[in-house]
Formats: sequence, C-alpha cells, structure tokens
Amino acid sequence: MRKLDIRLNARITHDLGTLDPACRTPKKMMEVEWPVTCKGSFNDDPAKLCGIAPADFAQIAAQLAKDAWRIP
Repeated sequence: MRKLDIRLNARITHDLGTLDPACRTPKKMMEVEWPVTCKGSFNDDPAKLCGIAPADFAQIAAQLAKDAWRIP
C-alpha cells in the first residue's frame, strides 16, 4: 500500500479571489506561509489527507494578532 507523508508551505495568491469571489482573502492572510501536512494512504478520502495542524494554526493566529497590535 502506498503512503503519503509530506509537509509543505503554501501561500494564498490574489488570483484565488478572481476564480471565486467567495475566496477573496485579506492581504495579511496572503503574506502567511501556511504549513500544510498531507499524510495517509492513497486509498483514503483525499479531503482527509491534508490540513493545517491546530498548533500551527494557533501559532499563525497569535503572530497575526501580535502584528496587528504593533505600532509602526
């Protein structure tokens, strides 16, 4: 059985909003490198293979909040 185990950093690009207006994203969110982990068997449901770990998401959210309060 073939397995998938990879981690990559993804960025949201501005063209995502042109493909679907519901996907418009604030500029600050586009500046973030999102750590995506894909793990499991190729026989698994593809929707369940990849995601952002809750700890990574919390760290990114904390950094965005900290940056929002930084005075230029």
